[in-house]
Amino acid sequence: MNILRSNRIIDGGVLMSEEEFYKWLGECLRDLRKSKKQTQEEICQSYPLARSSLANIERGRHMISAYNLYLLLHILEIPLESLFNNLSYEGRNKS
Repeated sequence: MNILRSNRIIDGGVLMSEEEFYKWLGECLRDLRKSKKQTQEEICQSYPLARSSLANIERGRHMISAYNLYLLLHILEIPLESLFNNLSYEGRNKS
């Protein structure tokens, strides 16, 4: 059971702030895009965002809406559920 308290997600001992979550999400999206060998410019030809906005999402500086996340994953041909299958904060290398 997930509990949201003071902008922190608590799940079985995993604790991540909202800022940490969006940084993690951005890193995942960047890695997925690169694994598909696509540039930000190529993605933005099909995606309704400017390249600079996508860059900020990938850096965790902008929060992506659920619908825009859905669109981006569709463009990358990545199932939504696969993004969250490996959600793990503990043991993650910090930059």
